[in-house]
Amino acid sequence: MKKVVAVDDALKPLEKRLKQEGYNTVKLQEADYDHVGAIIVNSIDDNFMNMQDTMTKAPVIEASGRSPEEIVKELRRRNI
Repeated sequence: MKKVVAVDDALKPLEKRLKQEGYNTVKLQEADYDHVGAIIVNSIDDNFMNMQDTMTKAPVIEASGRSPEEIVKELRRRNI
């Protein structure tokens, strides 16, 4: 079963790579946070959509300064 990952719109190259690796991606703004394996944001400081009180068990991964390969490794390390 493919894992679903919510991805910030600013991360198009990463989104493409995740799809190549077999992940389903959804836009961060449209994601159902209860049904994603991870949330990938450009920067934690962006506070993904000013949703300070959003509750989710999915890990939030900051992509800033990291390559798509590093993000994929992080997802695999977390069994996502």
